[in-house]
Amino acid sequence: GSGRVIGRIGDRLALVIGSLLLAAGLVSMSFAQVEGGYLQVAVGLALVGLGLGLLVTSTVNATVGNAPVELAGAAAGVQQTASRFGAALGVAVLGGIMAASTAAAFSSALDGSTLPAALADPLRAVGSTAVAGGVAPIPPGSSAQVAALIHSLADTAFLSGMRTTMLVAAGICVVGAAVALLVRPKAIHEEDAEAFEAEHPFITD
Repeated sequence: GSGRVIGRIGDRLALVIGSLLLAAGLVSMSFAQVEGGYLQVAVGLALVGLGLGLLVTSTVNATVGNAPVELAGAAAGVQQTASRFGAALGVAVLGGIMAASTAAAFSSALDGSTLPAALADPLRAVGSTAVAGGVAPIPPGSSAQVAALIHSLADTAFLSGMRTTMLVAAGICVVGAAVALLVRPKAIHEEDAEAFEAEHPFITD
């Protein structure tokens, strides 16, 4: 498991490798195509999974492991709070990037399409949000040809927005790998641990 690997290479190196694996997985998936197969996405997801496995475990180790024994609970709480805050902030920021880049790509695709302005303008106004959510905004009663064209434009715009978002996220991961180099090796608090166990014998066997 990841714990055994981290035990051999250390938390700092695990953070660096995990961040770079996550970045590689995101970059791999950013090249997905509408007509592409599942292999590229599967490889990207595998890299993301490996990276997260190293990151989550080593982050906890680095945070709690560098705290004195009596502050281990507080350190774990800080780590969990930072993790939840980071997840919420990431969803908000990357979600906004996805929405904006998809809207821009869809608007550009409509400008270059053969759709009449009477149909393209309403789609541009209301369709960007739907496209960012992976939905093609096909008006009711559209002909099969028009529906197919809008569907194709929506797919292309969605992939464009996803590509931009994943590349930004990959860049953040690379920055995280650089920051991880500053993490100090896990401190050893053997004396503190022995004193703590002596004061709290009910915790030990």
